[in-house]
Amino acid sequence: MKPFECLTADEVNSVHQLYHFLRKLKVIGIVYTSTSQMRNTGVGHPIRYKLSFSSYDPSMKNRMTPEEHLMQMVIEGERLGLYNQDSE
Repeated sequence: MKPFECLTADEVNSVHQLYHFLRKLKVIGIVYTSTSQMRNTGVGHPIRYKLSFSSYDPSMKNRMTPEEHLMQMVIEGERLGLYNQDSE
Protein backbone atom coordinates (compact mmCIF):
# COMPACT_ATOMS: atom_id res chain seq x y z
CA MET A 1 0.00 0.00 0.00
CA LYS A 2 1.26 3.47 -0.90
CA PRO A 3 1.71 6.09 1.84
CA PHE A 4 -1.18 8.31 0.70
CA GLU A 5 -3.77 5.58 0.33
CA CYS A 6 -6.29 4.53 2.96
CA LEU A 7 -6.21 7.84 4.84
CA THR A 8 -8.89 9.09 7.21
CA ALA A 9 -10.45 12.52 6.68
CA ASP A 10 -8.33 13.96 9.51
CA GLU A 11 -5.14 12.67 7.89
CA VAL A 12 -6.10 14.19 4.53
CA ASN A 13 -6.78 17.53 6.24
CA SER A 14 -3.44 17.30 8.05
CA VAL A 15 -1.59 16.82 4.77
CA HIS A 16 -3.36 19.82 3.23
CA GLN A 17 -2.62 21.94 6.31
CA LEU A 18 1.05 20.94 6.12
CA TYR A 19 1.24 22.04 2.47
CA HIS A 20 -0.53 25.29 3.35
CA PHE A 21 1.95 25.92 6.19
CA LEU A 22 4.98 25.19 3.98
CA ARG A 23 3.48 27.44 1.32
CA LYS A 24 3.14 30.31 3.82
CA LEU A 25 6.79 29.82 4.78
CA LYS A 26 7.63 30.09 1.05
CA VAL A 27 9.39 26.73 1.14
CA ILE A 28 7.34 25.08 -1.62
CA GLY A 29 5.36 26.11 -4.66
CA ILE A 30 1.77 25.10 -5.33
CA VAL A 31 0.91 21.41 -4.95
CA TYR A 32 -2.20 20.25 -6.79
CA THR A 33 -3.90 17.18 -5.30
CA SER A 34 -7.12 15.30 -5.72
CA THR A 35 -8.90 13.21 -3.11
CA SER A 36 -11.10 10.25 -3.87
CA GLN A 37 -13.11 8.06 -1.56
CA MET A 38 -12.00 4.44 -1.42
CA ARG A 39 -14.56 1.69 -1.69
CA ASN A 40 -14.46 -1.57 0.27
CA THR A 41 -13.54 -0.11 3.65
CA GLY A 42 -15.74 -2.56 5.49
CA VAL A 43 -18.83 -2.17 7.61
CA GLY A 44 -18.23 -0.19 10.79
CA HIS A 45 -14.88 1.20 9.65
CA PRO A 46 -14.32 4.91 9.01
CA ILE A 47 -14.44 6.14 5.43
CA ARG A 48 -10.99 6.08 3.85
CA TYR A 49 -9.59 8.32 1.14
CA LYS A 50 -6.85 8.18 -1.45
CA LEU A 51 -4.80 11.35 -1.92
CA SER A 52 -3.35 11.67 -5.43
CA PHE A 53 -0.82 14.27 -6.50
CA SER A 54 -1.80 15.88 -9.78
CA SER A 55 1.06 18.31 -10.34
CA TYR A 56 3.46 20.75 -8.75
CA ASP A 57 4.18 24.33 -9.81
CA PRO A 58 7.69 25.30 -8.62
CA SER A 59 7.49 28.72 -10.30
CA MET A 60 5.14 29.91 -7.51
CA LYS A 61 7.66 29.15 -4.76
CA ASN A 62 8.28 32.75 -3.63
CA ARG A 63 5.14 34.34 -5.11
CA MET A 64 1.57 34.54 -3.86
CA THR A 65 -1.52 33.70 -5.84
CA PRO A 66 -4.21 36.41 -6.05
CA GLU A 67 -6.31 34.51 -3.49
CA GLU A 68 -3.41 34.33 -1.03
CA HIS A 69 -2.65 38.02 -1.54
CA LEU A 70 -6.29 38.95 -0.90
CA MET A 71 -6.41 36.80 2.23
CA GLN A 72 -3.24 38.45 3.53
CA MET A 73 -4.75 41.90 2.92
CA VAL A 74 -7.94 40.98 4.81
CA ILE A 75 -5.97 39.58 7.75
CA GLU A 76 -3.77 42.67 7.87
CA GLY A 77 -6.84 44.93 7.66
CA GLU A 78 -8.49 43.12 10.56
CA ARG A 79 -5.31 43.40 12.56
CA LEU A 80 -5.22 47.16 11.99
CA GLY A 81 -8.94 47.53 12.68
CA LEU A 82 -9.89 48.75 9.22
CA TYR A 83 -12.90 46.47 8.95
CA ASN A 84 -14.40 47.22 12.34
CA GLN A 85 -18.19 46.67 12.32
CA ASP A 86 -18.72 48.78 15.45
CA SER A 87 -19.49 52.18 13.91
CA GLU A 88 -20.42 54.29 16.91
